[in-house]
Amino acid sequence: MLEHHNLFVGILCIAVGIYVAATGQSTVIFVVASTLGLANLHVWNIVVRKPALRRKEQELE
Repeated sequence: MLEHHNLFVGILCIAVGIYVAATGQSTVIFVVASTLGLANLHVWNIVVRKPALRRKEQELE
């Protein structure tokens, strides 16, 4: 569960960014939330997803 923390936080931050943009609130909050969300998804991709894909490829060989 802990390895997926970045995935959940990333999706949550992007959702907050979309909500802020939809309600017409601060553009700064939108930019910060979206940037944090994308950064968390990027970290999740590097730390969790890519090693799992490599292990799966090695098992298939």
